[in-house]
Amino acid sequence: MTQPLRAIVLSGVLLSALSGIGSISASAGETSADTDARAVVTIDFAGLAGANGSAFASYKEHGFRVLPAKTSAWLVGQNYGDPPPYIYVEPPTGPVRSTIRITGNGAAFTFKSVDVYSSITPIPYVFRGTLKGVVVFAVHGTVPNTFGNFATAKNRRPSAMIDALEISITDPDSENAMGLDTIRLGGGG
Repeated sequence: MTQPLRAIVLSGVLLSALSGIGSISASAGETSADTDARAVVTIDFAGLAGANGSAFASYKEHGFRVLPAKTSAWLVGQNYGDPPPYIYVEPPTGPVRSTIRITGNGAAFTFKSVDVYSSITPIPYVFRGTLKGVVVFAVHGTVPNTFGNFATAKNRRPSAMIDALEISITDPDSENAMGLDTIRLGGGG
C-alpha cells in the first residue's frame, strides 16, 4: 500500500514542478490550462442573508468576498436562482451597467464563468480581471435572451491569474430585471 501512495506523492511533486514550468512559458498573468491543477470553487450564494428584495451589501463564501460597485443597486433574490438564492438588479430608467467586485483576501485566483439571468432581453456583460492593479483581461460579450432562465457566460481567459474581478451586466431595457448566480473561480481564497 505504501508504494502506490509514494508514487502519488511523487506525481504531485512532479505535477507541481511541471505546473511552474507551464506558467513560465505562458503569457503574463496566465498559466497553461493543461497544468492548472487549481480546484474550481463555486460561489452559489447559498448562505446569502436578507429578505427577498432587500439591498445586497456584501457576501463571503470560500474565502472570497463579493461586493456591489458603489453605483450599482443589487438586491437579494431569495425566491429564484440556479439554485436559489441569487443577486439581481431591478429595471432601471434606461440602459444601466451594474457591477459586482470579487476579491480573494489578497490571494490570486482564476475566473471560469458566471450564470446570468434576464427576464426579457439579451445580457451584455464585461469581465475585468486585475492583478496588483494591472488589468489582466477585459472580456465582453452578450448572452442571447434567456427567456427568464439562467445561462452560463464563460471567461475566454479562464487560466489568467487575478486578485480582483469585476463582473458587469448592462440592462438595455427599462422593464427588465437581470441577475447573476453561480460564480466559478479557481484557487485563491
